[in-house]
Amino acid sequence: MVSSTGALLGLVVHLILLYAVFDVYYSSPLVHGMRPHGANAAPPADRLVLFVVDGLRAQSLFECGANGSVKSPFLRQMSRKGSWGISKTRVPTETRPGHVAIISGFPEDVSAVMRGWRENPVEFDSFFNQSRYTWSWGDHSVIGIFLKGNSKNHIFTHSFPVDMADFYREAYRLDDWVFRKFKVSVRLMTYFKIFFKKGRVPVFLNLTLTNGTLNSMVHQNKIAFFLPLSSMDMIGHSSKPHTEAYDKGIRMVDQGIKELYYIIEDYFADERTAYIVTADHGMTDWGSHGAGTPEETLTPLIAWGSGINRMLDTTSSACWPTSSLDVDQVDIAPLMSALIGAAFPANSVGVLPLQYLNVSSRNKALLMLANFKQLLEQMLVQMERKRRVYWSIFFREFPDMTTQKITTLSDTLGSFLSKKRYSAMADICKQWIPTILQGMKYYHQYERRLLTCCIIASFCAWLLCVFSILVKSESLDLTLSHCNYIELGVIGSVLFLSWCNSFPLTFTLYTVMPFYLFLAANLRWKNLKGIFSCRSTLLASVSLAVIFIEMLVLTFFYRHALIICIALMAVWICSLRDCSYGLRVFFVTLCIAECLFTLLPVVGQQPRYDLVLLFCFVWCFLTLLLIFWRTYFLLLFVMQTITTLAMSYVPAAVNYEQSIPAWVRFLCWVLLAMSFVFPFLVSTLVIDKLSVIAFSLLLPFTLMSVSYEPLFFVIYTMHMYVWIAVEMEMPLSWIVKLDFWREGATGSKKAVVKMDDTRRALFFIFFLFLGFFGTGNIASVNSFDPNFIVLFVTKFNPFIMLCLLLLKIVIPFMIACCCLRTLALFTNSRMDTLYWLVVIVGDFQATVLRFEFCRLTANVFALFQQFLFLLKDTGSWLEIGESISHYFIAMTMVAVVMLISYAVRFCTENQVFRTKHHLP
Repeated sequence: MVSSTGALLGLVVHLILLYAVFDVYYSSPLVHGMRPHGANAAPPADRLVLFVVDGLRAQSLFECGANGSVKSPFLRQMSRKGSWGISKTRVPTETRPGHVAIISGFPEDVSAVMRGWRENPVEFDSFFNQSRYTWSWGDHSVIGIFLKGNSKNHIFTHSFPVDMADFYREAYRLDDWVFRKFKVSVRLMTYFKIFFKKGRVPVFLNLTLTNGTLNSMVHQNKIAFFLPLSSMDMIGHSSKPHTEAYDKGIRMVDQGIKELYYIIEDYFADERTAYIVTADHGMTDWGSHGAGTPEETLTPLIAWGSGINRMLDTTSSACWPTSSLDVDQVDIAPLMSALIGAAFPANSVGVLPLQYLNVSSRNKALLMLANFKQLLEQMLVQMERKRRVYWSIFFREFPDMTTQKITTLSDTLGSFLSKKRYSAMADICKQWIPTILQGMKYYHQYERRLLTCCIIASFCAWLLCVFSILVKSESLDLTLSHCNYIELGVIGSVLFLSWCNSFPLTFTLYTVMPFYLFLAANLRWKNLKGIFSCRSTLLASVSLAVIFIEMLVLTFFYRHALIICIALMAVWICSLRDCSYGLRVFFVTLCIAECLFTLLPVVGQQPRYDLVLLFCFVWCFLTLLLIFWRTYFLLLFVMQTITTLAMSYVPAAVNYEQSIPAWVRFLCWVLLAMSFVFPFLVSTLVIDKLSVIAFSLLLPFTLMSVSYEPLFFVIYTMHMYVWIAVEMEMPLSWIVKLDFWREGATGSKKAVVKMDDTRRALFFIFFLFLGFFGTGNIASVNSFDPNFIVLFVTKFNPFIMLCLLLLKIVIPFMIACCCLRTLALFTNSRMDTLYWLVVIVGDFQATVLRFEFCRLTANVFALFQQFLFLLKDTGSWLEIGESISHYFIAMTMVAVVMLISYAVRFCTENQVFRTKHHLP
């Protein structure tokens, strides 16, 4: 299909460029070797109780009911005795990043993007590490994040069984397990009535009365209790936040916290306990999270108890007032450290929210000074790392925080402290902390500008290599034997400079690769002058191709841009005079139908299982009629009937939390397997193979649908099949006789690049994008809904869920690759020619998206601004997250298509029970 040399080089280049994104842009900002910093002042509290309610959004907690009642009366009561506000999270709004931000004080470590949200590949400090002892009850996937190194010596955990996490069973039992394990031991209750008025004592606290060592431990200072509550996240995913089930979950959490509060107060009876209730992330109305909408990023923060400042609350209403003390989520970690007198987490970038503290002005100043020193130490460690690596002529200090400025600032703070000018000292610390954070970013991104230019140049050089393959129709010279000494000397000079500055091996590779690829392309004017001889035709064709590609790039940001691409296809079909009138009308009708789909709401926000069931019944009837055309449709009819039966169980499971029978899930897995086996059972005739592949792949696609996706898939498939019929320029009587196996066995055609091939490659990429974005932004992190896979799995299993979600994404790609294979066999095109044209289109899009990514992250590359006239001048973490996902999609799409193409070739040209064929 594709030349081995070019394919190997393409695979290596794409892997390097894909890894470069995570190496250059997504390297860990965490550093080690800092000294702990804490205030030398008496802490206002001896212990802290932290409740993190997974998936609780601020809007749902703080809004009042129709009758003016609050959903959490106890937390509202405690807010009058303390402070409350909004905690603003950062993207990605997931469980692991949220808990790390709360407890360790830094936002999501971007180096963990390929590890999922359950593990941080770099060791980091946390509030629990700085505490004397920490006890925790809850989900091990959350608690286990902070159990590394020597932390197990003073962090004691209790976790519920993994199989308790079920989306469609009673989710409240997760929090109930946490509360029960912390609260009451019925068996010991009668033995300790004498010690407590209520006669009920927590299991954990009961043991302190009989274990002297444990009793001594819990009565010391710098103690933390951590209770991650997981039920709200499970309820939000399955029942959605706007339902009564979600409100009921809030009331149960409120009641559970209330009971624990009175138990703890009765046990210690010293009023030296501080309480904090917050959430790791929120949730959208359709029950997902991961992106940056206000529903996902705004979480509640309620604090009361010892050391917490009491807000002035003049309202007599039970509802929450409009005034609040808002903070960033990373600011909670230094707040907790300040309350119990622990050192700030070494990797924290949070700023201490003084408005939450009820301490003296001297203590506030000392706490801010400790916060200032802790952040400054991180910047100094990063600066020294860069200073040791680079030659002095290549190293530049951060201009806003040089060594001289640091010395002057330290002297000023020391002078204010000795003169007891506490307010001024605290103000100076708060004033300079943002500059320190900018300095940390400066040193972390020190090489980014150079490496970005190198990677962009590598993209352009790789496109020249592909262009060279198409123009010269020969393999690339990867040995560079054709190069002269001057050209090789350039590569040697780059290697020498990289060695002198102690660049890592990967950085050296990024700087050398553009020179190597440019020399490997070996494009000379003699190869190009023939191409540019027909200037007018070439210029017009290239201009239209660039416009079409730019419209495809816009689909990453504006789903409706697909309409423009569809309109261009409609104009193309109308311009074909050799095509029959009926085929043109049918093609345009399908174009109009696809335009309507792009105007519909994104799938998942409003599930419509009635549409799925209606489609299933109609499709069953259609499959029944087709039995008279081909007998193999009888098996497809049985499979479609089972699909309809299975889908009938989904509404009850989603809306009423009824469990799906095990035999139904078993049949769904069997259908999934049969969908990929059945195409091998039919003949290799084009009409048979394409029909069965479409009908078979529709089955698992329907089982994972929640709205109009099956109908879209049918229109999408019909559109592509009509497209290949138009491209083949054959009457229907000829098409029904075409055979994949016969044509594949006759050998390959001569490689001749024509503008028709460019058009086919563009249309093929368009159909990939249409399958990707036609029903919604599948690339968005928060588009996933557990209801997609309710017929296959209900318990939380990230690996299986990810595989099923990827399968749903890839199914339209399979149909598109079948069409590309058909065009390569039955037109004057070659598969490798089409593939390399697809590579050019896909990598050109990736290059444009990389320009956008560089602009959003660094915001300093004026060189690239000419490519970014459609983008904003500033970028949020959400935009950065979207751009990296877009870049990842554009980079991997070509590789995925290549793998699917090999699988499609094997499927279309093979039959299990083949009748004997004779080549003509």
